[in-house]
Amino acid sequence: MKYRILILSFIVCSFFQCESPNDKFQLIEKVFDTYGTIPDSLIKKEDWYYKDILDDSIPGISLEKAEKTILKNRKGREVIVAVIDGRFDINHPAIKDYIWENPSENLNYRDDDGNGYIDDMYGWNFMGNNNGDNASTVNQEYVRIVRLYKEHFKNKTLADISQEEVGKFNLYIKAKEKLEDELKKEEDKLVRLNDYYNTYITAREALKFWFPDYNYNLETLNQIDTINNPELAPHVKEIKEVIEWGETDEFNIHYNKKQNDRVHKVLNIDFNDRELVGDNPYDINDTIYGNNQVFAQANIFDHGTRVSSVITGVFRNYSENLKILPISKSPTGDYYDKDLALAIRYAVNKGAKVINMSFIKLFSLNNQWVLDAMKYAEAHNVLIVSAAGNLSTNVDDEIQYPLDKDSIGHEIVDNFLKVGGSSYTVNENLRAYFSSYGANDVDLFAPGYEIETAFPNHNTYGFPLYHTDSGTSLSTALVSGVAALIFSNYPDLTATEVKYILMDSGIAYTFPVKVPTKEDKNHKIPFDKLSKSGKIVNAYNALLMAERVSKE
Repeated sequence: MKYRILILSFIVCSFFQCESPNDKFQLIEKVFDTYGTIPDSLIKKEDWYYKDILDDSIPGISLEKAEKTILKNRKGREVIVAVIDGRFDINHPAIKDYIWENPSENLNYRDDDGNGYIDDMYGWNFMGNNNGDNASTVNQEYVRIVRLYKEHFKNKTLADISQEEVGKFNLYIKAKEKLEDELKKEEDKLVRLNDYYNTYITAREALKFWFPDYNYNLETLNQIDTINNPELAPHVKEIKEVIEWGETDEFNIHYNKKQNDRVHKVLNIDFNDRELVGDNPYDINDTIYGNNQVFAQANIFDHGTRVSSVITGVFRNYSENLKILPISKSPTGDYYDKDLALAIRYAVNKGAKVINMSFIKLFSLNNQWVLDAMKYAEAHNVLIVSAAGNLSTNVDDEIQYPLDKDSIGHEIVDNFLKVGGSSYTVNENLRAYFSSYGANDVDLFAPGYEIETAFPNHNTYGFPLYHTDSGTSLSTALVSGVAALIFSNYPDLTATEVKYILMDSGIAYTFPVKVPTKEDKNHKIPFDKLSKSGKIVNAYNALLMAERVSKE
């Protein structure tokens, strides 16, 4: 294939000093096969993910190095990154100047651009209706599978099933087992949480005289006479723990509701999670639904804001070249395959060059619809970047969606990347402890541990507007950001070329890292065996490679 030949020619040139406008910049070619020498406690954590392994001894993406060299005095073009996620605080200072605006639409209750979506000025929300109502809680996919097949396979065993339905029956049994297991765990968790919550409410009311607005502080707590009023002692202790953990009254109420919703809605086969939306989620031709409220309840559902802010962070010095296109799917539970398929097509039709998908699920009823949408994106030269997930599992053994493979394991598109998460330590902890991995199905890694992200105004955690967070969602966002940088500066590259540039130009770390198993908590695997490329994405190398490939 052309892109492979081009990349191979680049690698040959890098070793034999071919002439290039960027010859003054040297590719970071070293393979790191031993642990670093800087103790973790001495690593400067601020913006560590932008640092360089050679200049700073920190395994970041070398963005600062690229900004000072390759990108210096360079003007790129505008590029659109679609973020398919929950909801978005489009007025947050970290992302508001980057939010895409539909040039063919006006806020006038009409479908000006003729795509069927009225007033899609800033994107589209596939989890709402035209009355302005928005669904916030949906089932896990395995719950939908059980609901769909429960009556059909009731009281049947494999011996009763025709050959044509064996696949569906096995899917139903697997989903049923998963539901029973999860429901038991979540119900037990709810009991414990309710006990804690009731203890908190009791303490809150007992101390209301001192804290009528529930604004607690240690100074006042320490003045309460618990010696002469011993009945107050446990309540004071409870509220001190609340302060210690940084919990707010709003957070405790929200967290309790969230767990109740998980048991009584997300895992409830009798909960109709699509009634509010009003479409048929199993009819791919039923496409006109939702609303334009990508910002609805963004203070509660903050994931989309956090992910978007990591992408905008990559463009911190090139803000005029990036637009974020927000597209909302279900903020809780599992996405519907139809919603994701239509969201991908929407992003492509609106001119996105990169689609960020920082989420996973373990079951899929209609994955073919998503695969067809991926093919549509590939045909229109759009790169899709997806998360490996935070389950710390080998995704080669346990399938996770979205996935670019069909039902028999054939990879059907070449514009899809799956990203794992790394940390700032050049040692056995380089793989972020939560990150899933897979030598076949994870393509590369990127920093995903203690990344500064934007939290919405008035978020339920009580966090400030900026707070560190971790997860492969953020690793995915960094890769999307680097991909967008490449497209911005080298717009003639194809999505497939950019995919392999990102994979082949990364930094290899070959020393063993912790990958605990049930049998061996100290189990280790060489880092380069955890993904197809064996590397961590590197913006500096990727841009160097992109320039040289673009000139072939």
